[in-house]
This record gives sequence, structure tokens and C-alpha cells, in this order.
Amino acid sequence: MRPRPRIGIDARFGRSPGVDRYAAELVRHLARLDGRAEEYVVYGPRASASAPGRDNGVERAVIPVGGLHPAEQPWLAWRLRRDRLDLYHATNYWSFPLASPCAVVSTAHDVCAFTHPELVRPRARLYARLVLPHALARSRRILTVSEYSREQIARRFPWAASRVVVAPNGVDARFRPAPPGEVEAVRRRYGLPRDYLLYVGSVRRNKRVDLLVRTYARLPRSVKEAHPLVLAGRRTPGDRAFHRELDRACAGEPVIRPGAVADQDLPALYTGAVLLVSASGHEGFGLPLLEAMACGTPVVAVRTAAAQETCRGAAAWVEPDRLDDLAAVLAGLLADPERRAAMGRAGRERSRRYSWEETARRVRHVYREVLAEVRR
Repeated sequence: MRPRPRIGIDARFGRSPGVDRYAAELVRHLARLDGRAEEYVVYGPRASASAPGRDNGVERAVIPVGGLHPAEQPWLAWRLRRDRLDLYHATNYWSFPLASPCAVVSTAHDVCAFTHPELVRPRARLYARLVLPHALARSRRILTVSEYSREQIARRFPWAASRVVVAPNGVDARFRPAPPGEVEAVRRRYGLPRDYLLYVGSVRRNKRVDLLVRTYARLPRSVKEAHPLVLAGRRTPGDRAFHRELDRACAGEPVIRPGAVADQDLPALYTGAVLLVSASGHEGFGLPLLEAMACGTPVVAVRTAAAQETCRGAAAWVEPDRLDDLAAVLAGLLADPERRAAMGRAGRERSRRYSWEETARRVRHVYREVLAEVRR
């Protein structure tokens, strides 16, 4: 009998909430799929509470360095060879193994360094421009999370287009309208008022959080005092100039900055918000938008191609070149509870189209295709 194939999955992205969620949910749902014929080895940082060891039949292993660390590539090459993998999934192309002893599948969540270089810090932009073409060339398949991202990859790297596969992100069943008691508990835990506007995501330049705060500042003082803006997300290291700009924008405004919110608190945090707001000018998918909609919270966002693909008509949109309109859109929705309720219902309906189980099934199908090719 042929031994079960061993598949390694990279899960070392604690500093990148979106990629971290993608890797964690993918592993969790791959382990639950029926008809499982694979062994999974999940690589986490030393700080991971679940590594090393086994959990639900998934082996946990440690690679103690992350992307851009000079020791990352030697660690990857040694660990992948030691663990005798048949296939490795680089869940973010930033950490693609340059010397892999096995076949590799990679995920390119977006190609922002190419499509919106102004939103990426120079060092990161240079790194992405060096690594992404190599990752695309060496990957048996390239997974991505939206048709928009697939089209952007194909446009810039047409020689890789035939190997790009879309497996959209999902939304877990726990993202649903939370009971009032849970919402109140989360409000108390993070010192939040009864009514608030909410941003969820990384607090960094490419999400344009500083512009969101400046636009929010244009609302009448009475509206802002009744609806403080909550910025829920980890303050990313580096880019001191951006953080200084954000600090200045927040000065004197009713902005609450709780930092990173515990994952288990997110459904209640979304449910308690009057609106979820995003000013991001570029998304590969827009996971917080989808999670908020699943909790019945109306969404206001910039009309980017990927965000519109995810939300369709369930969100209120601001055109990319008319961000000044955001304040007026917010004011109009805050004065119209009936429209907000209708948006909440539409958002919940839209969110039902997405599940991490379906994402895992699509990804596993890609794994099996590649393994079959390798064995020929």
C-alpha cells in the first residue's frame, strides 16, 4: 500500500492578520474534510501554542523565523527535507522556499506591489518584485482568493496564467449576529460605547487608515461623539512616518484604538458596530467585510474590484477617486436605520455563499492534482 502523502503548510504569519486567518482556517477545515488521504505538517513560529505536537491528526512543527529573516531560507530547506514532504504549500508567496526538495503550491493573495506600488513600503516592494516572479515560476499551482487577483496575476505574468486557481476565502459559522450579552461583554472588555463605527484590519499604510480617520473627522461633532470610530487591529512595526501621520489624524477626535482584538471576540465586536468602514484602495479579497456582513453589520467600503466581487450589492460604495464622499455616505446611513437594516439582511444573505469548508475542498483538489502529476 502506498503511504499517505505528506503535505506541509506554512502558518507563520502572526504579523499579517489576513494571511494568518487564511492559514489557520485552511488547516482547521482540511483536517475536518471527509475522505482524507493526506498527512499534514503545519509549520508555525516558536510562539505558537499548538506547536510542536499533534492536533486532530495534524502534525505541528516549528520554523522559528519568518519572512525577510536571513535564516528563513536555510530553515525552510532543512525542515522540508527533514520532514520528507511530498508537497509544500507556501500560504504566502513572501515565504516561498527557494530550494525545496518537493513540489510547491503557493498562494498569492494579491499583487499589490505591482498594481499599487505606492501603497507598499520601498523595502517590501523590492522584495515582492524579486520573489513573486520566482514563486510563480517554481509553483506547480498558484492559488489566489478572487477572480480579480487571478486576472491581475495573468495580466502581469501571462506565462503563469494556466496554473492560477481561484479558491475564495470563506467565513466561519461562528460569524453570526452575537447575542446581546456577548456584545455587552465585549464592549466592557475593550471600553467601547453603545454605538460605534468600526474598522477591522492591519493598521498600516496600504489600508489607508489615516485617510479613514481624516474623512471621519469631517463628520459633525455631534455625530462623532455619538458614534466614535474604533480601529481594531495590530499596529504593524516599521513605517514610523505613517504612524506619526495616523497619530496626528486621531488627535482630538473620538477615535478608540484597542489594538488587536482576540479572535473569539470578533463576532460580538462586529455585531455591536453600527457600521463597518474601510477606506482601503486595494484588496485581494476583503475578509473583514465578509465577516461583518455575516454578523449582520452594514458595510461601507471603497469600490475596489475585489471588494465588490466579495460584497456585490450588499455594501454601500465610495468611488476610489472620491474618498471625500465617504463622510456624506456615513452621515446618510447613520440617519437611515431602515436602510442599515436592509443592508444587514442583504449582507448576511451574501455571506452564505462563502465557507472555509468549500475553500478547503478546492485547495485539497489542487493538492491532489499536483501529487498525481508528480507521481506520473
